This record gives sequence, structure tokens and C-alpha cells, in this order.
Amino acid sequence: MGVIADLMWREIKNHTKNITLGEFVVMPNHVQGLLILNGDGMGGADTNVVHNRINRKAQEFENIQNYIADNPENWEKDKFFGNK
Repeated sequence: MGVIADLMWREIKNHTKNITLGEFVVMPNHVQGLLILNGDGMGGADTNVVHNRINRKAQEFENIQNYIADNPENWEKDKFFGNK
């Protein structure tokens, strides 16, 4: 499943205008990724989103990037670690 999620993530930029792909990670029970909107938004993309948040502050954006990048290291501390 992780390979498919990774492939689909990389395909986003081929199907949507004005998007730059940010940090992305596949976790055992979910995926996390940052989409950077350039210009006027999603460029007509269908937006079925489980959780989204618009970040306009540079420090907040950097914090979220770091959280995503560090998430695999912190997996054993996650409340869902070991649950199936």
C-alpha cells in the first residue's frame, strides 16, 4: 500500500495546476503530505480531503514540514503504535 500511496502522491503534480509537492511520508496507518498552492489555488482539482489546513505563516509551515519529516522516527511513541 505504501508504494501505491507514494506513486499517487507523485502523480498529483501531473494532474493539477499550481501545486508543488512538499514533505510526504507513508506511515503504517496513514499518510501525511503538504501541498503548496501556487497562485490562485487548486486549479480545478477535486478536493475530497480528510484533513486540510491553510498555513500562511512561515514558521508554522516549517513546523509542519518538520513534523511530517520526523514522524517515522516518532512512530513508536504514537498512541496507535502496535494496534492493528
